[in-house]
Amino acid sequence: MKWIDEMEKWAKGDKVQGLAMVIGGLALAAYVYYSSLQGDEVHTGMKWPLIVGALVLLGYGSFLFLTRVKFYSETKSRSASNEKEEYSKILRKCQTDHRNYTMFKPMWLVFIAVAVCAHLYLKDPWQQGLGLGLGMLFSIVYIIDSFLLRRLLPFLKSLEAS
Repeated sequence: MKWIDEMEKWAKGDKVQGLAMVIGGLALAAYVYYSSLQGDEVHTGMKWPLIVGALVLLGYGSFLFLTRVKFYSETKSRSASNEKEEYSKILRKCQTDHRNYTMFKPMWLVFIAVAVCAHLYLKDPWQQGLGLGLGMLFSIVYIIDSFLLRRLLPFLKSLEAS
């Protein structure tokens, strides 16, 4: 049952990250609102990627904040009656999550590099703002994936050791 204790830590960590993401999404939404009042072309180009970033932070952050602890408590109650089956379900889920997080991380880095190049080499201020906004959006997603992977690894190791 050591994996249940590790799962509790993992679920609480995801809940804290979800709360931080919601706060960050609200701050980013406020920034987008106030920067859109500026009216210059760079901020106009940044607006839509940052709106998507705020929606990602608010949506996925709310999901993590509201569901992870409930998922843990449901898993714990189901594992009391059938631990082997629940263990194998959680192990498969964690291995899939690990594969997805590690697969997408290099992809986000490539997208960040392309967005930075677009910002540096395009001449139109709106396009430069779009490149900057996309770079910020991909950076947000990269950071989210990095934190999720970092918290998943100890839990996955404890599952594989059990």
